[in-house]
Amino acid sequence: MNYQPLIDVDNVIADPSVLDPEYPPEHFVTHFRTNGEVVHASLWIAQGKQPKGTLVLAPQMYGGDRLESLIIPLMNSGTSVLTFQPRGMWDGNGQHTLISAMEDVNSAVEFLRTADERGQRTPSGAGYRVDPSKIGVFGLSGGGGGVAMASCAENDDVAFAIAMAPQNLELIRDLAWLDQPENSASMAEVTAETAGRVDIPKLLRGMREEDFDRLSIIAQAPRLARKKMLLVGAAHDAGTPVEYHHVPIAKALQAAGAAGLTEVILDTDHLFLTKRVALARLVVSWLRAEFDL
Repeated sequence: MNYQPLIDVDNVIADPSVLDPEYPPEHFVTHFRTNGEVVHASLWIAQGKQPKGTLVLAPQMYGGDRLESLIIPLMNSGTSVLTFQPRGMWDGNGQHTLISAMEDVNSAVEFLRTADERGQRTPSGAGYRVDPSKIGVFGLSGGGGGVAMASCAENDDVAFAIAMAPQNLELIRDLAWLDQPENSASMAEVTAETAGRVDIPKLLRGMREEDFDRLSIIAQAPRLARKKMLLVGAAHDAGTPVEYHHVPIAKALQAAGAAGLTEVILDTDHLFLTKRVALARLVVSWLRAEFDL
């Protein structure tokens, strides 16, 4: 009999009761490269010697809330997490786009997948202990959740994706959405508040038809159907209302035969501000059920 006395411990609200002295949890900064350019990153390595599932956290377009409240619960549950600063989002080096963000995610996945064979070491001298068969991506909104799903669709090294309130890009493919007064006013406010750093009209008008094809979850549904996915919507989402975003995306994935899709709608807003504990529990329990993480 395999006795596991801590199997029912809620790692979302409970700290680990035991510290592994040889392979403790670690947090540190590092970097990887995309097309030769440096991408600054941070890693949270879960304790224990065994190879681990590892999640790449794709930041949302504004670079604000990056769902970092989920990192410690994930690490306590035995899953490592990598975050990064997308090229052009903060550093002013080049233009940040959804395509460049997806390239950074794919580079992050490759960095993790090959870390142990390259001899990459944590500050304590241990390896990263990445299980290459259990690398996933997750994120919030169009820049995080949408990019995570798009990367999962085209990257065979991504085993699964978790998307919170992703955007249905099919709604804005013809760009007429940009000219609606209420939308243009809202986007102008964001541009002003970010001192020009986030210019959504410029970003979208610079996208080609093939870019929309790569980034649209609905367009990528046939390729996503072979993957495991957790799609989480918010019932009171004013940014990407579930009836126009979550529901059509879920229906497209189901129609494509996505047997590995789990969809959930939580009673909260676009940023899941009132359901962060519930969200962490949902993610941790899904990872345990689907990947034994």
